Amino acid sequence: MKKLGEIIQDAHTHRVMGNMNEKGLVIGETTWDGRIQETNHPDGIMDYGSLIYIALERCSKAREAYQLVIDFAEK
Repeated sequence: MKKLGEIIQDAHTHRVMGNMNEKGLVIGETTWDGRIQETNHPDGIMDYGSLIYIALERCSKAREAYQLVIDFAEK
């Protein structure tokens, strides 16, 4: 498997089951790949499913998850 990049590890993570974490945060998704121009970005290191899972592991509240997704997308 080719390594695409790495992210900073968090000191604490929440348990995740499906699309919900132990704090009750739930993230839904639409299974839409996005704009065709952005789907195969050469600098991308994760898909949206992985991003959702990381947000659930690291966040307790929706606003935190929203900001995490924005921060990762910008990086």
